Amino acid sequence: MRHSKYAAYAKNTKPYAMFKRGALLVAFAGFVSLIWYTTAKKDDIESEFLEPPLVKAPQMAYKERAEDEGGMKVPNRDKQVFDLLNAVSDKVDVNSPEAQEQIKQAEEKQKELAAQQAKLDAEAKALKEKQAQEKAKAVAAMEKAKADAKKAAELAKSAVVTETKKTSEKVAKVVNKAEEKVKESAKTLTVEYGIQMGSYRNAADAERANDYYRKKFPDVLKNIPSTVKRVDLGAKGVYYRAYMSGYPDKASAKADCDKLKALGHNCFYAKL
Repeated sequence: MRHSKYAAYAKNTKPYAMFKRGALLVAFAGFVSLIWYTTAKKDDIESEFLEPPLVKAPQMAYKERAEDEGGMKVPNRDKQVFDLLNAVSDKVDVNSPEAQEQIKQAEEKQKELAAQQAKLDAEAKALKEKQAQEKAKAVAAMEKAKADAKKAAELAKSAVVTETKKTSEKVAKVVNKAEEKVKESAKTLTVEYGIQMGSYRNAADAERANDYYRKKFPDVLKNIPSTVKRVDLGAKGVYYRAYMSGYPDKASAKADCDKLKALGHNCFYAKL
């Protein structure tokens, strides 16, 4: 009886065992296939993940005029860029020899202009330093003359009491000579009248303007000193007026101003 029950059970479970064996064989075959594919395609897989393709920028002009720009029309938009591009061709390759040559020429021109400006600035600085030195010498001469005059006056005062008429005359001569030196020194330093050449927002521009006009009109202003005067106009702001100075009277300043007007420069003379 027991044997018959076991035989019936084995008969009923035999299809399930066959299904399990088949599933195991399929899984094993899939695993083996995966190992084989991975081994065979190893180089392709590594290059795909480790060495992605290199994307390069196209060789073309860095900016081109669009056929239809669209948007609001703005006058002279990108004018400098497109003028540079159109100077070579409608579509310019900035890496081309022609474009590189134009860029090189523009850089050389810019360096040349910078060198010229540096030279002008150096000359203006040297001239300003020379004028400052001359003014310092004149001030020292005036101070010395004043000291000599004071000393001579003291000698004259004491000579009135203690010295003879001859001594007094000598002292008087010394005093007169000292006073003449004082007058000459004061004359070289005192600026009575000047010619206003222009008005500027900062002192540096006014000084450059004086140097420029002196070179532009050498027949009139070659040996004329210059000065810059600060003027506060209240609500209008602070201005720096460029003057050609050193005129002893109104007539001489007016005469040179009239010459400048005849040469096409508008100016006017004023008392400083």
